[in-house]
Amino acid sequence: MKESGFEIKKVFCLFTLLLFGISIGALISACSGEKKTRSKVSLTY
Repeated sequence: MKESGFEIKKVFCLFTLLLFGISIGALISACSGEKKTRSKVSLTY
């Protein structure tokens, strides 16, 4: 029983880390996207 509980915890930790990484990646991509659009707007004006 202890082993199965450990496995569940392991999977849960990996899943949380994956979601965390995805959210951080989305934030970084959103920030870089904003910078790109801003630079494009500044170039056009």
